[in-house]
Amino acid sequence: MTVAEEAKALSEKIITWRRALHQIPETGLHCPRTAALIQKELDSLGIPWQAYPDHSGITAMLGRRGGTVIALRADMDGLPVREENRVPYASRNGCMHACGHDAHAAMLLGAAALLKKRESRLRGGVELIFQPGEEDLTGARAMLADGVLEHPKVTRMYTLHVGSIAGQKAETGTLLWKKGAVFASSNSFRIRVKGKGGHASTPFLAVSPILAAQRIISSLEGMVNRETTYNVPSVIVFTGIRAGSGAYNIIPDRAEIIGGMRTQSLEVRDFLMRRMQEVTRACAAACGASAELEFVETCPPVINDAEAVETFLKAARKVLPDSAIEELQYSTMGGEDAAYYFTQVPGCYAFLSNAVPYADGKEYPHHSSRFCIDDSVLWRGSGVLAQVCLDETGA
Repeated sequence: MTVAEEAKALSEKIITWRRALHQIPETGLHCPRTAALIQKELDSLGIPWQAYPDHSGITAMLGRRGGTVIALRADMDGLPVREENRVPYASRNGCMHACGHDAHAAMLLGAAALLKKRESRLRGGVELIFQPGEEDLTGARAMLADGVLEHPKVTRMYTLHVGSIAGQKAETGTLLWKKGAVFASSNSFRIRVKGKGGHASTPFLAVSPILAAQRIISSLEGMVNRETTYNVPSVIVFTGIRAGSGAYNIIPDRAEIIGGMRTQSLEVRDFLMRRMQEVTRACAAACGASAELEFVETCPPVINDAEAVETFLKAARKVLPDSAIEELQYSTMGGEDAAYYFTQVPGCYAFLSNAVPYADGKEYPHHSSRFCIDDSVLWRGSGVLAQVCLDETGA
C-alpha cells in the first residue's frame, strides 16, 4: 500500500484519537491527561518516548539519530472556553479544544503509525514533538530549553494547523501552503506613565498622565502608516487603559496602557520595538511626564523556508490530488510559537482547511465555543507529514 492508501485506511483510528483528546482538554504547560493518552498510544505503536519534568511535552524518535533528522511538531493544549458543541465527545470540564490542537496531536500520532511501519526505510531520523503551552506562547521555548532540536540535531521541521485559521476559504481537506511569512509576530506591551497628581481645579499645578497617555496612543497608532512599508503587514493596537480613582476632581499621578504589536517581518518588528520606545518617551516628556514601555511577550513571526516548502509540496502531491493543494494568498496576523523553532531550524508550516458549520448552520471561528472541524480528512495531514519524512530520510 502507498502512504496515501494506508493513511486513508487509518482514518477511523485518527478520528478516535482526536475525539478522545477532545474530551479531555487541558491548558498551559501542564496537560497530564493529554500527555498520558499520547504516551499510551505511542506505547501501543511500539515507539519509545521521553517526558520532561517541567512541562507535559513529549518527544519520540523513529529511525536513526545520525544524519538527517526531521522534526514533526504538534501542539496539544486547549483553551479556557466552555464548549457548546452538541456532540457525544464534547468536553465537560470547562475547557475546550477550540483551536484544533486535538486534531494536530491525532494527525501526528497517525504520521507516527505510518512511519513506524516503514522505519527500516529511514536512513536518518524523525523526531515527534508533542508540545503543550502554545496558546500562551510558552511551550516551544520550554521544549527548546530542554534541547529538543539539539538532541538529536534537527535538520528541518514540519507542522500543520487545521480549521480556517489561514483565512482563505477552501474546500474541506484542502492543503494550503505559502513561502515566507505565514504568521505574524505577537508582541504584547505595557506602558506605565508617571505624572504628578493634583486637584482638577488647578491642572497647571499637576502633570496629567492621562493627557500623556492620550498623546502616546495617538502617536503610536499612526506610526505604522508613517514609518513602515505597506509591503509588510504591521499593526499596533491598544486594548486597555487604566487611570484615576473615578473621582471627577482628582488628577491621578499614574496611568497604564496595554496593547499589542504584530508584524510579519523580523526586521520590521525590531524597528518598531525600538521606535515605540523612542516615541513613548518623547510623547511623555512633551507633557512633562515620564513613561516606561515594557514588551511583556515577544514571539517572532513564523517564516517558512522556501526549500522546505518545495520539499513539502513534492511530498503532498504524492498523497493528495493537485485539486486539494492550494497556494495561500495571504498570511495571517495571528501568532504561533512554532516561530521559536523556525528561528533555529528551517521549516514549513502549512494548513489543512476543514472548518465546518455548527448545528445552527453558521461557521464559527477558532477560539469560539462552537468551533467545529471535519475530522474525516485528518488522514490527509498524517499522510503528508509521513511522506515528507520518508522523502527526506528514506531510501
